[in-house]
Amino acid sequence: MFCEKCGSKIPDGSAFCPNCGSKAAAAAVKKEVKKEAAKAAEVVKAEAAEVQQEAAAVQQEVATVPQEIQAQAQIAQDQVQNAVPVAEKPPKQKKEKTGKGISPVKIALIAVAAVVVVVAAIFLLSKSARNAVKKAFSSDESYFASVEQSAVEDLADMLATAYESDFLELLDLYKSELALSGDFEISKDAEDLLDMLYKASGKSVDLTWLKTGKVEAAFAMKDGNFQINGGITANKKTLFDFDFIVDLNDAMAYIGLPLLNSEYAAIDLSDKLGSEDYLEKIEQMEQLKEALPTKKEIKSLVSKYTEVVLSKIKKINNVKKDVKLSVGKAKGEYTRYRVVLDEDLQKDILDALYNAILDDGELEKILVRIEDTGMAGEFVDRFYDGINDELDNIDNRHYNEMSLEVYVDGAGDIVAQHIFDADAKLVYAYQYVIGEEDSFGFEIGEYRNDELRKGYSIDGTISGSKVSGTVNYVRSGSVRTSIDFLDVDVRKLLSGNPSGKLEYDLAKLSGSSSFRGITLTVDFDLVLKSSKVNVELKEDKNKLLTADLSLKKSSASTIKAPSKTVDIENNNDIKDFLEDLDWDKMIENCEAADMPDMYTRALDKLSRNGLSLDDLTSMLPRSIRRMIR
Repeated sequence: MFCEKCGSKIPDGSAFCPNCGSKAAAAAVKKEVKKEAAKAAEVVKAEAAEVQQEAAAVQQEVATVPQEIQAQAQIAQDQVQNAVPVAEKPPKQKKEKTGKGISPVKIALIAVAAVVVVVAAIFLLSKSARNAVKKAFSSDESYFASVEQSAVEDLADMLATAYESDFLELLDLYKSELALSGDFEISKDAEDLLDMLYKASGKSVDLTWLKTGKVEAAFAMKDGNFQINGGITANKKTLFDFDFIVDLNDAMAYIGLPLLNSEYAAIDLSDKLGSEDYLEKIEQMEQLKEALPTKKEIKSLVSKYTEVVLSKIKKINNVKKDVKLSVGKAKGEYTRYRVVLDEDLQKDILDALYNAILDDGELEKILVRIEDTGMAGEFVDRFYDGINDELDNIDNRHYNEMSLEVYVDGAGDIVAQHIFDADAKLVYAYQYVIGEEDSFGFEIGEYRNDELRKGYSIDGTISGSKVSGTVNYVRSGSVRTSIDFLDVDVRKLLSGNPSGKLEYDLAKLSGSSSFRGITLTVDFDLVLKSSKVNVELKEDKNKLLTADLSLKKSSASTIKAPSKTVDIENNNDIKDFLEDLDWDKMIENCEAADMPDMYTRALDKLSRNGLSLDDLTSMLPRSIRRMIR
């Protein structure tokens, strides 16, 4: 509204003009109040409609309550009504208008139902609670089968994830680029260690001059061409670089030393290399990636065959609660299920498994897809012939009686499995124990008389998905090697992308007292597309060496043959090529990097004597040398 005196706008609800101070007209104020009241009434009306809708919904829910509960509710309602005598009715009071009412009994039932739903939700969200229900309403055999099936499927899911993210990714190398880079720095505190290595090598390897360095290398492949190049830098001086290119389409190889010569040595491989065969292999590699089973198919196959095996176990021979297990400092109590795998049962399991494989159309489709790529030859028929042979020979073979012990925690997770070979008196087992104060222990290997004779043991602590501790390699019952680790992410590890930190005591690792007090620390985060590793070598608290390594995978760019080349057909050609190298520049760079004279003299001798064609091809990677042969 506006002031009748000055015309200024008066805020809603205000009795005076903020500009001139005049009192607002009563009629206008009354009009605004009425307007606000109408708005409030609309809000109340809307809220009342929502309440009525909710009440209708509640009544519909109450209608689904079992008839017995409704009958009891009616009795309770009658008792409430009969509890007040008619003669003592209170005086009539003016009723306030409200929406459609809900009876007190219905409100009580709704409240009870809500409490039940909340309690049930909390109960079902707890894995331990769900497991308790499953255990209470299942036989020992069905419960055992369910926890085994769940454990195998969880493991299959993690392995299938690693298979999909890493193994299948590797098959893309025919059109990818891998770039490796490493920087390192050596401190003054490492002089004694380098001097010791110099003397230990018979004074043939001298690294005392080295302070910083960088190594770079890259591998790329695309369209039937591949390339390997890189370089070495010492004390910030480039000592050496190289570039190898193989063109499978034209059956040519190019060897370049760009720092020393702008021209590349060109070698004709047409009489030594079956280029068409290699190009065909590359094409088959692409087809193979598409033909291999998917993550979903792997999980389906694992689940299917696990169910086949477990369906043959009809009897649990022994169930024992509160069985104690301890690994390292970790101790726990679990329920143990023991199954005797006698010879007949093992034969029944193998018979069911082989028949399931022979009848599995899903598996056959996968195998035929792989065979059609030509990478593995015609193997499908041989595979099924082999399965049929195994099936026919089941009854002709002897199987030692074995016992399987499975330890299950309160959440229904398997923490240990022991397989006893009665004849060999051996136990093959793994066990994983989580104790108090986040301690945990893990062992896997071969046991005799309850002692780990050969395998690995881990003792440490766990926080969320990360673990820290010590891993030991055990042989003949004794710890042979120990490695400390910190914050290793178990989930990433099982999915094929490990991260964490490892620490090595070099004296224990090498068995030499010369390295006493020296520790090697490796901090890593490994993902195929971008991996990083940091390495530190310490003596007590002093850093001797630090290095940063990285590996990156990306799509390859087009690989082109060099524009300047020199044809190499015999040793005379290679001699001419080497004579044109700028050896003086290399020696100058080596001297600038403070390289000892023993190395620069060797380079000078090499520049004068030259290299043969065999010497030059020996510089190629082993895989390329095999192709040339």
